[in-house]
Amino acid sequence: MWYTKIKQIRESKGLTQQEVSDRTGLDVTHYSHIENGYYKSLKDEYRTKLAQAFGMTTSEFSTLIYSDEPIPKQTLPELIEELKTILGNRSLLNYLLLA
Repeated sequence: MWYTKIKQIRESKGLTQQEVSDRTGLDVTHYSHIENGYYKSLKDEYRTKLAQAFGMTTSEFSTLIYSDEPIPKQTLPELIEELKTILGNRSLLNYLLLA
């Protein structure tokens, strides 16, 4: 179902429901209801807000949530970029030794 895909996207982005709520301006309880399938459909306004919160176009987001394809996990290049951001100028070895 489309609502389980939204949860999978959120989790693949490493976000909490509160973080998505903050990014979209939706109340966290309302967002939780969306994720848990309390509604028959997703309003266009919410689809746009969620797409932006997840760093996607509305078209990309809609294609993902209404597709039968599984939600991709974070890709290796995305993980590497995230690690670079976390580490800054430190090498991984230095980071592990100082942690």
